[in-house]
Amino acid sequence: MRSNNSRRVILQIGLFLLFFLTVRGYAQRSKASALMDRYAASLKTHKEYQVTISYQIYKGSESTTPHDSVTGILYKSQGNTYSNMGEAEIISTGSNYIKINHKEKAMLLSQPLANANQYDINLVELYKYLDVSLLKETESFYRLEFKPKGLTQLPFSSLIIDLDKKTYLIKRQLFKYFSKMNFSKDYQNPDYDHYKLEIVYESYRMSNFSISKKAFDVGSYIKDVKGKKVVGPKYKGYELVKI
Repeated sequence: MRSNNSRRVILQIGLFLLFFLTVRGYAQRSKASALMDRYAASLKTHKEYQVTISYQIYKGSESTTPHDSVTGILYKSQGNTYSNMGEAEIISTGSNYIKINHKEKAMLLSQPLANANQYDINLVELYKYLDVSLLKETESFYRLEFKPKGLTQLPFSSLIIDLDKKTYLIKRQLFKYFSKMNFSKDYQNPDYDHYKLEIVYESYRMSNFSISKKAFDVGSYIKDVKGKKVVGPKYKGYELVKI
């Protein structure tokens, strides 16, 4: 049988480990919270930028090989965002939201939508509904993990963000979703599986943009003809859907 002294030592070690893990967890959460403050400050500093984006879908939550990928560009200026990814363009301004699908020759027009552009996610707003912890720190980035607080209507179970150490801008996002996606091209034989989405941001530009502010001019996409909204000449033959 263990002596009382042995039991006391084991108890003291256990209490120390519990205290250490609690303090360490609190310290990580505090640092993660401080990083979010710096991220929020960086958004106020970097009000205009352009960045190259790669968008990758993975079949299965543990897969490391992309099932599909596409590369594009995001331009942000004073709260307006423009993205061009594969066959889709998204224009989001303070007064309009436009999504153009070139493959289907369709254009969607609506009032501004909150978090309408998934490539330009509002972490500051999401932070209100998520718990955040610091997973990793390297010489070039901080890796944060966001998880919903209890029951949620958010579509993902976790979100991992890499923040650049110099600029505090996003370098990478990884969403793990609750729902399943049909990966089959044959609708007669569906292949549903959980999925994750990875978005990587590279080559930030703070000047010399390849996209001009004309990208936010609604008149470039839609015209008013006798009180009726129609697609502009460049998009002749496209269907306009208004919601």
